[in-house]
Amino acid sequence: MTALEVLYPPQQDADDALVTLWLDTHRQHPETRRSYDATLRQFRSWVQKPLARVELQDLQRWAEQLYREGRAASTVRLRFRHLRVFYLFARELGPRRGGLAEVPLFGGVDLKPATETVGCRLVPDVEAVLAQLEGRERLVVELLFYGGFRRAELAGLCWRDILLVGRKGKALVRQTKNGKPRYVTIPTRLWARVYELQGKPDESVTGLSKQGIYRLVKRAAKAAGFPAVSPHWFRHSCATEARQAGASWDQVAAHLGHSNSEITQKIYGHLTHDTTAADILEGQDDES
Repeated sequence: MTALEVLYPPQQDADDALVTLWLDTHRQHPETRRSYDATLRQFRSWVQKPLARVELQDLQRWAEQLYREGRAASTVRLRFRHLRVFYLFARELGPRRGGLAEVPLFGGVDLKPATETVGCRLVPDVEAVLAQLEGRERLVVELLFYGGFRRAELAGLCWRDILLVGRKGKALVRQTKNGKPRYVTIPTRLWARVYELQGKPDESVTGLSKQGIYRLVKRAAKAAGFPAVSPHWFRHSCATEARQAGASWDQVAAHLGHSNSEITQKIYGHLTHDTTAADILEGQDDES
């Protein structure tokens, strides 16, 4: 029995019921629900006090603790977004229906780490997932990130689609969402490893189906501590990093295969140096 259960057993039961009600009411995607649930369990285990007694200083200390554990800024912001959504629900529900009368002021929490390099916020999360893989499996996920591929596009690549144009390796993506083939540059850091694996023209580059890529990513992401991450997360990460590195909207649109840059701006236009792809995903696995 924990100290929380000893000190506040009735409130413990009430908090359990409130969290369950919140998860059931929202009816999120299963992966999003698991991510929300994980955040609340982690926070409650750390804070060791009833949810109604949480104060601004508790939230600030938890943010600092997450950074000390090596969490990336995008992960910390995502955790706090989950908490904020929960507390808004609890306040709207009200104490008469099992909710809360007052909630902590999230606006007063400083979520920036002591040192943070603009343009590199997602790299720690990406590297954490990649660290769970090696060989061809790692290469598949690196292609997802650097190439900005949809998983169906990457699964559909055959060796006849891998070309050397000038001094750059390129992939001819035929199975696109809008039906228009496009070329995707393969970074120099990956080209030699891709070329070493080259097989027959009609053989799959990855050796995986669309579902196979999904399972690979989910396994690595879960092992890295990011269960909500999906293959499409890497596509969003690619776009976010490219914009923060100075790429134009037209360049990002061409790389992702959007029919025009207006679509790209609609999806990523609200991103600033203080927001990342993780802030807008929450476990979704669409094919934008």
